[in-house]
Amino acid sequence: MKVFIMLACVALGLAIAENIEIDNGSLACDDSICRVVCDYGFIPSGPYAVPLAESGGVVCEWPVGVVTGGYNRAYGGEDTFLASTEVYSIVRSEERNSQLPELPVERKGMFGGWVGGLAVVCGGEDAQGVVYSECFYFSISDRIWLFLQDLEVERSFASVVTLDGCLW
Repeated sequence: MKVFIMLACVALGLAIAENIEIDNGSLACDDSICRVVCDYGFIPSGPYAVPLAESGGVVCEWPVGVVTGGYNRAYGGEDTFLASTEVYSIVRSEERNSQLPELPVERKGMFGGWVGGLAVVCGGEDAQGVVYSECFYFSISDRIWLFLQDLEVERSFASVVTLDGCLW
């Protein structure tokens, strides 16, 4: 009898799971969580998974780009390493652009992406050629770049893809 009840619960749970179409994507929901699946070229406006009760406000929106750090090559002089950051729309040039606070470090070759609705950047190398493993995220509420975590291996100029809310 217990096996029958368990199987009935599993079958009921599968029946509750469904896809809900939203603009530029869909929500894959079960009885408590919705996973946000955006069409190619769009990103979730927040986390990639939300509680079912909070799924009404989820949208897939045009992405924006973030330029972080870098360096200016000075021919015949010293290169200038940058800590500046800039946000811009990669689909509408008239919707630019805003300056964000500077990173806490000056590096070139940093890499990152949008993770759970947050801008995250990692690694890079400084003017002495030291390669780092630190990751930072931009706190919207505090309007500052904060330490997130260290990578297992120091890297710079890495190729990155954001998949299911993670940097790969």
